[in-house]
Amino acid sequence: MDVELEMFGAVLRAEMERTIGVFVGKVAKTSEGLAKGMIGHYDNGADWPALDRNVTVKIHQAIMNKSADWPFATADTPLYRTGALLRSIESEAGDDYADVGTDDPVMALHELGIGVPARPIFQPVADKMGALVQGLLDEAVMEVIGTINNPREAVDPETY
Repeated sequence: MDVELEMFGAVLRAEMERTIGVFVGKVAKTSEGLAKGMIGHYDNGADWPALDRNVTVKIHQAIMNKSADWPFATADTPLYRTGALLRSIESEAGDDYADVGTDDPVMALHELGIGVPARPIFQPVADKMGALVQGLLDEAVMEVIGTINNPREAVDPETY
């Protein structure tokens, strides 16, 4: 009996490690997509304050005078003037971590509201992902356990 239990534990551990590795990578890419999708929009669920009227006028003038190369910016696209913040958001995943962020120091000012109205991206994304990740992880665990109980059915980690 102890040998069977040990084998079950070893198989469970191996299946979970394989499934979790793929799962964590997908969590990172999904989070990156959500973060990038928040830039330039007010209807992103983060309740951002409107841009100051003086700022929108300056942006509009720069676009109209073609003194700025902002092909997708309008006078009221928060955090998207040049697209640099959007392009700077990246994700990385390892066996047991998912990391999403930017190395652009301007984002910290907006995320925390230092000298400008707060327009956070990463905290709202983390909040959205928390419940989603828990639900998907529960499903992955139950599928792996089901596969071990019925070894003829292989778990496809790409499902998550």
